[in-house]
Amino acid sequence: MRVDRRWLIPAVAIAVVAAGVALAVALTAGDGDDAARLTAASSTIASTSSTSTTLPSVATSSTLPPHMAAASAAPSPAASAAASARTPARVRASSTTAAVASPKPCPQPASGSDFDGFGSTEIVVTNADGTHRRCVLTADTPSQQQQGLMRQDDLDGYDGMIFRFDDEQERSFWMRNTRIPLSIAFFSAGGGFVSASDMEPCGDSPQCPNYSSRGPAKYALEVLQGRLPSAGATPGSRLAA
Repeated sequence: MRVDRRWLIPAVAIAVVAAGVALAVALTAGDGDDAARLTAASSTIASTSSTSTTLPSVATSSTLPPHMAAASAAPSPAASAAASARTPARVRASSTTAAVASPKPCPQPASGSDFDGFGSTEIVVTNADGTHRRCVLTADTPSQQQQGLMRQDDLDGYDGMIFRFDDEQERSFWMRNTRIPLSIAFFSAGGGFVSASDMEPCGDSPQCPNYSSRGPAKYALEVLQGRLPSAGATPGSRLAA
């Protein structure tokens, strides 16, 4: 079979032009590396062709076109709001919980009251049931810790008293001259629950029993007897004070 050469050259020219147009489209959508490889391919096609057809010029810069650069810019407020809405609720809840975990101030004892000179703070106790916040008196100095709740008939509206010691060691309390039945919970320096006991009132006697922690403790929380569970102070709980 004989090929008519009159139709060969126009056919090749058409094929080369079509290839050039395809390359221009591909290079506009591709990245810098793809552009380099496609440009090399176009050179090979041009060298094998006997036609003088010129391929369209194609920018091979790796810089994104303006419309693509705009798409890569910071998201609009509407897009940010939509992304926030897609954030799982448990993730947003965990962030909120972390922010709420620290104690907040609570009213100080009134001047001239039975607890004038003591401080107060909110404690946060976390256990399997959740987070429990209580406003308690603070006993931070040796004289405050020695006085504690002796000779008191009530807690003057507070939920208890927290003893915050300087170091961690085994602690021992007694109820001499204390009229209110109390429960006490001990916590380690890291806030972990150590042990708890119910303590009975005792008069002015050196024979009043001792109630000791079952391990080193830095904090001791006293509340009205039986109220430790409602304050979250149960085995496995953690204190922030």
